[in-house]
Amino acid sequence: MSKIQTLTYPDYAAINDGKRYELVEGELHEMAPSPGTPHQGSSFSLSGFFFAYIEKTGRGRAFAAPIDVILSGDTVLQPDFIYLSEEQLSLISQRGIEGAPSLVIEILSPSTAARDRGLKANLYFKHGAQEYWLIDPSLRIVEVFQRGSDRFDLARTYAGDDMQTSPLLLGFTLKVSRLFR
Repeated sequence: MSKIQTLTYPDYAAINDGKRYELVEGELHEMAPSPGTPHQGSSFSLSGFFFAYIEKTGRGRAFAAPIDVILSGDTVLQPDFIYLSEEQLSLISQRGIEGAPSLVIEILSPSTAARDRGLKANLYFKHGAQEYWLIDPSLRIVEVFQRGSDRFDLARTYAGDDMQTSPLLLGFTLKVSRLFR
C-alpha cells in the first residue's frame, strides 16, 4: 500500500501556476474562479467599515483576500477577510498571517458556501479563531458565530437595518444593509 504524499507550506508556497489554492492538512485544494460582483461589493463595503473602525480606535489590523492564513505547517487558508486584535499583531509576517486571527469572515458564493460552513469553519475553530462571520449576499444576511465548547455556535443572524456589533470589537457597529448596496 503506497502512502499518499502530503504537502507542507514550502510545497504550497513554491506553486507558481497562476491559480489560487488552499492547503488543508497536507491536501491541495484549487480555489474557485474569481468571485462575482455581489461578493466583491460586500468585501469592499466591509473593508470600509473596518478601515473606519481601526482609524477611530487605533485597535488591531484587518486584511482582505487574498492573504495566506497559515494555521499549521500543512494547513493554509485564504479567507475573504480577517481581523487581528492588538495582542495578535505578532502573527503578521512576510508570508502572511501565522496563526488563527481573532475574527475570520467569509463571504458566501454558491461555489464556496458548503466549504465555508463546514470544512473551513471547523479548521478555524480547531486552530483558535474566536469569532466567525458568514456574509450571504444572496440572502442579505450576516451570521455571527462564536466559540462554543467544541465548535462555532450561531450567536445571531443580522439582516436589513440591524446594527451588528461584536464583543471582540469594542465600539464597532455595522448597519448590515450597507454591505449589500
